[in-house]
Amino acid sequence: MIVFYFSGTGNTLWAAKKIANRFWGECHGIMEYAADKAIQIEDDRIGFVFPVYMNDLPWVVKAFLLELSFKNPKYIFAVFTSSSGKNGKAAKNLEKVLQMKHTKLSAVFDLPMPGNCIPGKKAKETEKLKKAPERLEGIIKDIQKNTKSVNQKFLSDKRRGMQKHYAGSVKPNFVTGSWFYRQGMASTVMKPYPDDKKCTGCGICEKICPTGNIQIKNGRAVHGNCCTACYACYHWCPKQAHTVSMPILRGRKQYHHPDVGWQEIANQKKEQKREKR
Repeated sequence: MIVFYFSGTGNTLWAAKKIANRFWGECHGIMEYAADKAIQIEDDRIGFVFPVYMNDLPWVVKAFLLELSFKNPKYIFAVFTSSSGKNGKAAKNLEKVLQMKHTKLSAVFDLPMPGNCIPGKKAKETEKLKKAPERLEGIIKDIQKNTKSVNQKFLSDKRRGMQKHYAGSVKPNFVTGSWFYRQGMASTVMKPYPDDKKCTGCGICEKICPTGNIQIKNGRAVHGNCCTACYACYHWCPKQAHTVSMPILRGRKQYHHPDVGWQEIANQKKEQKREKR
């Protein structure tokens, strides 16, 4: 088995490692393949563990998916982490790409976790984190049984037995039309930026930024225009030196998964070694 993930606060990294380790599989951060084109996946059991941003897949995830090809997939599952516990358009868009690649999703699972952006009530966020291991264990058991659980609304007309076939109907702006894509309005209003009065230039944000959007210059963090809205810089900064323009987001507390360290987030571009249980 091979499991792909993308993570800012550590939620999906934690879940992906748990799943891969249970199957003695491999766990890879998608940014490991950031410079690659035409990525062929030869494994027959494939997992995608992704966060849901603004009711959809992060734009970097969409870009990664478009580069994939599959040799002989037999079971493809997706686990989506979100504050709401709902994947929105994420599963549907993943299914569209897979159809274009002449394969399909076998199962979709939602895993409620504390969010990275919109502030939530502390008691509810704590409860989600407390229940996550049990919920993930149930997901793992379903994967072990090759459970198929894809909502019919995700299926193309062809898979419903009709003649119309719209696999490959991904729009030209599939990636660029996403929220937070480079210099879109959302990234201008909602993307994190450093507070020069608090920033000490420690370099953690530069190391953990998945797109290389942050650099330390003259002892201070400087953001570029390739934000993916993972908010890793916001949540991992030891000086809480990153803030957001939108007032509703300014007061939210930092969060990152308690079982994940920032070094693991920084290393998500590197292959996670196979571990025995």
